[in-house]
Amino acid sequence: MPYQFGTGGFYQPNEPPHTPIRDNAPRSPKAWVSEDTSDDEGEQQPGLKHQFIPRQALPAEFHSSNNHEVPPASIGVSGLHSSQQYPGIDTTSVQSSGRAYATVIGGTPYRKNPPPRTHPSKQSVKDHAALLMQAQGDVAKSVEGYYLNQFGVVPGLSTAEIMPWLSQEANQSRGVFINGHWNVPQDPPKENLLYEPFEAVLNSILEKFVKPHCGPGVSRRVIDTHGAKVRHGDGHFTSPDLLVRATGASFDAPLTNFGYGDVATFFELKLDGQLDEPIHIHQMVVYARQVYAHQPNRKFVRGLLLSDKRARLVHYDHSGVQVSPPININERPPLFVRIVVGLCNGDESFMGFDDSIQWEHDICNRKISGTLTAKFDKDSEPKRYHLRSIRPIANVVDIRGRATTCWAVRDNETGEDLIVKDSWDSDDRPPEYLRLTKVKGAQGVCEIVWHSSDKHPRFETRLFRCAKGTRAGVHYYNRVASRIIMKAYGKQIHHFRSILELLHALRDAIAGHSNVFGKEIVHRDISNMNVLLGREDAEVQWRAKELHIKIPNLPFS
Repeated sequence: MPYQFGTGGFYQPNEPPHTPIRDNAPRSPKAWVSEDTSDDEGEQQPGLKHQFIPRQALPAEFHSSNNHEVPPASIGVSGLHSSQQYPGIDTTSVQSSGRAYATVIGGTPYRKNPPPRTHPSKQSVKDHAALLMQAQGDVAKSVEGYYLNQFGVVPGLSTAEIMPWLSQEANQSRGVFINGHWNVPQDPPKENLLYEPFEAVLNSILEKFVKPHCGPGVSRRVIDTHGAKVRHGDGHFTSPDLLVRATGASFDAPLTNFGYGDVATFFELKLDGQLDEPIHIHQMVVYARQVYAHQPNRKFVRGLLLSDKRARLVHYDHSGVQVSPPININERPPLFVRIVVGLCNGDESFMGFDDSIQWEHDICNRKISGTLTAKFDKDSEPKRYHLRSIRPIANVVDIRGRATTCWAVRDNETGEDLIVKDSWDSDDRPPEYLRLTKVKGAQGVCEIVWHSSDKHPRFETRLFRCAKGTRAGVHYYNRVASRIIMKAYGKQIHHFRSILELLHALRDAIAGHSNVFGKEIVHRDISNMNVLLGREDAEVQWRAKELHIKIPNLPFS
């Protein structure tokens, strides 16, 4: 069964591995060492680290006739016990090479300092938050007024509506805005005294300015969750002070009482003297990552740090974290209303969703089916594909980074199964589709069907955030949303059903890699996730009896 190479990690030898602006280390394309599976800013992507050895260091049998340097294929195969069991296969060599490869997996050096591990297993949530913040880099402060001006044009809200409502509330004994401040305790001795009053204030704002503009099946409501267990996908839980529970096309009701699938935004309440402490940004980054994990069509996530007097907007996107200067919510109540309405808006695209992906729901507001729409050019009609699964088949849940997400879709007109790959690429790197187009037709490589334009990107992070931080030296790298549609193949290689099928795939992997290498492109993310089995009806070109595998111990270091 022919193997197919996935599409992650291609680079061309005449285009040296991308070096970020802040990394001035010299780079030689002839070294050809894939030191890690990091992308251009050092965020580690899933997959095995693999070293390519220069040609002169390889045994003669690895030299190709076209004088290209062929990377070694040192692969450990479980289940082989003797060469007598599988004639023609030197299983001792295969097993020893597997041990050598295992050493490489754990010992390959990083391009820079190793990025922190941001996927928790037995980490505490506090430790996980610290590592997540390390992965985000420096926190930039937006210039005064950027986000505030943006929220000045919230859809469905006019300034003329806000002031009469505030005046009306001010004249009521139990109004939400009285005596020149929001109806919450001023200078409270404890944070928990703010929870219930702010829940009432925020829901009053939503009732007045959001609910009338929500369509059928769309709702927003603030709930107090400071004592609740809002479940993560990994078994952990967190307890944001206030969450906005939402229904709509992109939201998914949790199976338990509380989850992040239906969270529109979150509010973290603090005493005013503690509002500027950096630890609160650490706390909120965990919430933001869980929103990304449970809502894979999110472009950005925003939350609000809030005290009885001030508020700070915290913005998370795939370029990192940015925080607004504090605003006085009592002195500028219309602005506070706009911010709240912007965070909880009934328009999902304004809230940070990619609305080209939509879901249908059951009566419990849980996703049951979905569609993905692609527009091939400005003059064509959008084409809608059916999602074969309501969840992506692959999803790198990183905030800062490429955040690659793959969807399995079906063309209802032709019945063909396809893979849609969404990612956020640095705008100073050559787009991935150029390399995929170059290898189109190469045997053993996933075939590209369509790609989005790099001249007119679908989205850019620079359009979501303030372009420049106020603190000297703190800036960000713009990322653009890329979408590639490819033909679908089989499952990842670790789903093999027999030793023979595995051997077919491994042999094809080596040959497919050689085909790509012959076009002067090196695949730098060789992993079980990027090696795919062929289709069930694919032509079998190599058979086990034709294999004479002898993989020597290579000089890994």
